[in-house]
Amino acid sequence: MAKGAIPPSGPPAAAVAQSAELQADYTALVAAHGRFSTEKALQSALQKRAEFTLADEAGVVEASVPRHAELFAELAAFDDPADALFPAR
Repeated sequence: MAKGAIPPSGPPAAAVAQSAELQADYTALVAAHGRFSTEKALQSALQKRAEFTLADEAGVVEASVPRHAELFAELAAFDDPADALFPAR
């Protein structure tokens, strides 16, 4: 993990610690957004995970969220919009 990137706390920390890909993603997020904003975003996502999982299983997410290419033409070339942020993935 890069200097200055403090690993996340809690149960997800073990997964990040064991995966070079997750460590690289986490380090890139911290570098781009700072530790405070990254931690705040991750905590918010964790708090909503059960609600989101249930909605996703019911097909609500797929039906509610337009594809990235419909909203942002410059992302049409990517199967996954994250590839625009992390091209080395």
